[in-house]
Amino acid sequence: MPWASPSIQRTLSGVRNLNSPWDIVPPWNVDAPLAPGYTSLEGDTIVAEIKLLHQDQLELDAVSGAMKRWSGVSKSLTGSEGIHMGLSTIPPGCASSPHHHTNCESAIYVVRGHGKMLAGDRLQDVLEFGPGDFIYVPPFAPHQPVNGSDAEDVVLVIARNTSVELVEDYRASEEAATGS
Repeated sequence: MPWASPSIQRTLSGVRNLNSPWDIVPPWNVDAPLAPGYTSLEGDTIVAEIKLLHQDQLELDAVSGAMKRWSGVSKSLTGSEGIHMGLSTIPPGCASSPHHHTNCESAIYVVRGHGKMLAGDRLQDVLEFGPGDFIYVPPFAPHQPVNGSDAEDVVLVIARNTSVELVEDYRASEEAATGS
């Protein structure tokens, strides 16, 4: 069976995988322009271009406090329009700056290291994490990842539902800090 490169067909009812034993594919807006990386072949048939980036091709795209983030899937590297994925590292005994994301949700997978995620309007909530844990961060949620080790980096895989994130440094408001 030709599973490696199925043909995809745009139809009035959505998108149909011509080589799939399942004829259930969510309908997409057929009037929407094709995303970058899609090439029109003939008529309504399209083929998506898969891109592979090796670790030496990642791009340093953010530094927050002592945390560094490298992009692997981003608008600038792959042309992605609705997703971002990268790696973040936090050195032993260090943390990112307190911040929040204004335009996206974040999903974080802990690859290595132990630490805590400070959260809440005064960063008063402490969520301890370790290898294999997943963390969900909704838009506008103040947070600060902290490496709790004195010897090992924290390594995180970060995924977001936007190709370009908007981040703001976070300072607890005077009212939140005083409880008024």
